[in-house]
Amino acid sequence: MPTCIECGSSVSSLYTEYSKGNIRLTQCAECHQFADRYVEHDAVLIFIDMMLHKPQVYRHLLFNRQIFQEGETSASTIKLTILLILFDVYIKWFRFEKMDIEEQPNFFYNQAFYVQYICILLMSVLGKSLVV
Repeated sequence: MPTCIECGSSVSSLYTEYSKGNIRLTQCAECHQFADRYVEHDAVLIFIDMMLHKPQVYRHLLFNRQIFQEGETSASTIKLTILLILFDVYIKWFRFEKMDIEEQPNFFYNQAFYVQYICILLMSVLGKSLVV
């Protein structure tokens, strides 16, 4: 079922096609905005919005770009998930390193490189915030 990228509610369709190349985007009944404006964007603009961390583009990629069958996940979705987790680890680790030594948790202060990385990776996967 297609999903509105703005509010997350279900919509009947993302667009109506009147003729080849002539489409009209569907408006969401809940938020009254276009359900998925990324249907008309090309890959470069989608990639730029991904780098800007816009949640709407991730909703487009995960819910509306491909039709998911029950119990099946595509390889591109798995790759995107792994890439986002690795970006999150890098950002958290960078913020952690910028903290003063007094503010850092005692556990991480004298640990080896790989121990710190694994701990921050686990925090990212579990969705816990290590650093503000």
